[in-house]
Amino acid sequence: MTPPRITEAKLQTLGLSPAEIRVALIIAQGKNAVQVAVIIGRSHETVRKHLTSIRDKTGLRRQSAIAAFVVRMELQNDTC
Repeated sequence: MTPPRITEAKLQTLGLSPAEIRVALIIAQGKNAVQVAVIIGRSHETVRKHLTSIRDKTGLRRQSAIAAFVVRMELQNDTC
């Protein structure tokens, strides 16, 4: 698997904040919003706000689409 920093840099070019990038990377591991909240030590509401912001910035509408998008980015890095 690609080192996270490569995917993080690509997500940054989309305008995602460091916190949003962290949420997106954890979502890509198959975690739900409640699990993400526990992992990052923030409230479920904060994670939901990050997900809304990620959706607004990427045009993706579903959490599963965010996960798939990040995984595709990682796979593209593996083939480069």
